[in-house]
Amino acid sequence: MILTVLHSVLILNLLSCVYQDVKDRTIHLIWFGLILIITSSINYLIGNNWIDSLFALLFLIVNVSVLFLYISFKNKKKINIFESHLGLGDVLFFVAIIPLFSLRNFVLYFILGMIVSMIFHLLFNKFQKHLTIPLAGYLSLFLISIESYSIITSNYSFLKIDVI
Repeated sequence: MILTVLHSVLILNLLSCVYQDVKDRTIHLIWFGLILIITSSINYLIGNNWIDSLFALLFLIVNVSVLFLYISFKNKKKINIFESHLGLGDVLFFVAIIPLFSLRNFVLYFILGMIVSMIFHLLFNKFQKHLTIPLAGYLSLFLISIESYSIITSNYSFLKIDVI
């Protein structure tokens, strides 16, 4: 019962992220904190260890670092990627959802989420007034579909069971 409530509240928070990110390309910091608290609570209630979360965080840090190095090397000077290429909210969103996943499933979500976000952006780009991509919003939509599956099937640990 408590897991159903937590997953439902998570979906409501994710919907707020979608709305704010698509509308304004900003997400209020409180949503990331609430999402992190909810996902950490779910992780705790399922009884998983935090090792996968630490490795997923390391995976995220490596990806952001490689992106920084690539863009800086390409431009032949240090570039703050959070000013022009990646929103800080996008990274904070990933940090907030890390406790939901095993390491393998987080990597799978990361890759599929980027593909789904690209497809969403190609489909909805004509209707948006901003040129930037609302990555956290699109990733939230993708996670909402996964969370909805959890609620419908009452399978709250499938995100922790390795899919690949």
